[in-house]
Amino acid sequence: MNPTPHLGRLIGAGLFAATVLAQLAGSIPAVAQAAMASRPALEHYSTGDTPIGTLLDDPAARAVLMKYVPMLVGNTRSAAIRSQTLRSIQGYALAILSDEVLARIDADLAQLPPVARNGPPPRMTTDEARVRPYTLPDPLRASDGSRVTTARAWLTKRRPEIVRQFETLEYGRAPGRPAGEHFEVVDRGTPAFGGKAVRKQVTIALARDPAAPAIHLVEYLPAGATKRSPMFLMIGFSAPSAMIDDPGIRPSLVWDPETRTKVPAKGSPGGKFDPLPFLQAGIGVATYYYGDVEPDFAGGEALGIRGYFARTGALKPSSDTWGAIAAWAWSLSRVQDYLDADLAVDANMVAIYGASRLGKTVLWAGAKDTRFAAVIACCSGKMGAGLMRRNFGAPIAGSESEGGSNYWVAQNFTQFFGHEDALPMDGHELLALIAPRPFLLQTGKYDHAADPKGEFLAVQAAGPVYRLFGKRGIGDAQWPPSSPILGDLGYTMNSGGHGPAPGDWLVYREFLKLHGF
Repeated sequence: MNPTPHLGRLIGAGLFAATVLAQLAGSIPAVAQAAMASRPALEHYSTGDTPIGTLLDDPAARAVLMKYVPMLVGNTRSAAIRSQTLRSIQGYALAILSDEVLARIDADLAQLPPVARNGPPPRMTTDEARVRPYTLPDPLRASDGSRVTTARAWLTKRRPEIVRQFETLEYGRAPGRPAGEHFEVVDRGTPAFGGKAVRKQVTIALARDPAAPAIHLVEYLPAGATKRSPMFLMIGFSAPSAMIDDPGIRPSLVWDPETRTKVPAKGSPGGKFDPLPFLQAGIGVATYYYGDVEPDFAGGEALGIRGYFARTGALKPSSDTWGAIAAWAWSLSRVQDYLDADLAVDANMVAIYGASRLGKTVLWAGAKDTRFAAVIACCSGKMGAGLMRRNFGAPIAGSESEGGSNYWVAQNFTQFFGHEDALPMDGHELLALIAPRPFLLQTGKYDHAADPKGEFLAVQAAGPVYRLFGKRGIGDAQWPPSSPILGDLGYTMNSGGHGPAPGDWLVYREFLKLHGF
């Protein structure tokens, strides 16, 4: 907004008086510097710091994008995409956003005249040189200032404090095990994969009311198992019938966010999943669709378990009531309830896995429910393993609110949008809540939005808590690691983007076998 003429005269008079005083003091250069500092900074656009929306709104910059990535220009209508940078979404679009393409775009953008930047520098960056200093909360310093030095003190004093912080300020409070929960085994054991496995299919009803959401679980056990099988439990982005090549799986429905209705599952966003490598190692596999419990779009809570419990009065909405991530995490505990009752399963050896927002989900599930024996999280980013104070990659849900992802978290979390340093906790403490159980974090080299280095630093910073239990962290390992680190705290990074690479499933299996699965 331009100042009024009256305000302009006042500003002009003030500057004149300041100049006269400076001349008398012999400090004209200082005044000149101050005047220059008050001018908007001139900067060239870049793929690392300039929002995609800004590039699209400038005809000259838009022409550069049309030259190199025309298919991207035609698919950037959503506010969530417009608020990101090209480099921050590289991990989602490696096929068109290679390092070479980004370098060419940067070279062409540098030929355009610099533009004025009004206001502070971008809050988030994908330039390591622009990462601001930050200080992490000490997971071993209790709220009363005392130092936690034993595993017992961690479990009885400090850990409950941190759980409450995440529960009330970020993910939200969830209910306990529902009284009406019950299980219907609709496939009690059918040979699958050419006789290499036995398939079960189970409906986990979350209430006596048949209209309530229910989980449709597909479970595979190694054929010929002579003892109870450990389990790899995966929460997925699509129905098992679309994820696994097994014609014996019951067809299922998935949410269409455009119509907000359920439609037949036809494909899996993450591609197909092959359970056989785990089964051949003696590890059972179970999976289900996260949308069985809660839809993944803004306003979807009325259609999921959160809406059901709100309508029945089981959990009244408030500023610290559960978001969608907590609902998905809660659903993993409901599957564990069933596995506890399955005599073919070693319920004390269940590892949970999820990717992206479901990576955040399994971290919170593992933190809350200590029945899970191990946690493997893929590309969980901010609000997961990523350090929220570190201004690299995508922001916490604040700037994603344009895309409507605030429903992932409790309302209380919105007060920290843009104020991450005010959070009393951070991602390394979420990982510490899993101690002393094995935890593996998998990232991708180009998953800049999730900040793979920040996730590595979070794993490193969780180490002191694991050491209280005599467990191994990643110590002083250097970034980037040249090979998987598979201790009690593990870290592995592939050469791709957002999500697992084909070889990562074998790393997961190796990690589990190292820890007794």
